[in-house]
Amino acid sequence: MFPAIEFEAILALERKAVAQVVLFIMQRTLGVPNTAEGRDKDGQMKRREWVSFSHRELVERLMGSPTQANQGLKIALDRKYIERREAGKTKGGIKYEYRIHWNSPSSSSHSATE
Repeated sequence: MFPAIEFEAILALERKAVAQVVLFIMQRTLGVPNTAEGRDKDGQMKRREWVSFSHRELVERLMGSPTQANQGLKIALDRKYIERREAGKTKGGIKYEYRIHWNSPSSSSHSATE
């Protein structure tokens, strides 16, 4: 799981761009209804797990440079705060989707500096 205490550790230990990338993805996935997926077996609306966005959208949200956005995304991926998968091709190249990496309860002792 990705509890608030883990995000607080990211805020305390990581560069601003890394925390902003993680927050950007959290705000677009956690608790957001996925209307395309319909409802689960209990009748509840399924939740969005993956999100895609443009590099420009990320740069605008971070209010920084493209280099800062790239570094934040790369570090967040390297440290496994987020996951990425291919979601097709565009004229500009490969389209990706991202999600928060959920730790199992037994791995909750993972340090943000590893």
